[in-house]
Amino acid sequence: MNQHVTAFNLGNADSTLVQLNSGKVVLIDYANTKTEDPDDLRCDLPKELNSRVQKDHFDVVAFTHADLDHVKGFADYFYLEHAAKYQGGDRKKITDLWVPANVILEQGCEDESRILREEARYRLR
Repeated sequence: MNQHVTAFNLGNADSTLVQLNSGKVVLIDYANTKTEDPDDLRCDLPKELNSRVQKDHFDVVAFTHADLDHVKGFADYFYLEHAAKYQGGDRKKITDLWVPANVILEQGCEDESRILREEARYRLR
């Protein structure tokens, strides 16, 4: 496998896949912004990732911060260790989760930023 970097078409959101020569796979941010609108040109991120990553896990998933344009839909795609409702099925596992300290320390998180905070706190323990 040759080292390969893919930046996905997500509109005003971010997600980048890095496939290393060693076979390790790194995902930086995850924002599934696709809608049901047939004219929506943004990619179907889960489908794109599954077509590129054949193994059942990512070696590293790094979130640069917890704004929705960097975390949208991640709780539907990944196997999260902190709660059974985010486990099972064909969810991709995360070997190493990287987040900035403010994701762990921030108070008043809502939506998926709260879910990311809980997963990061669980793994820190």
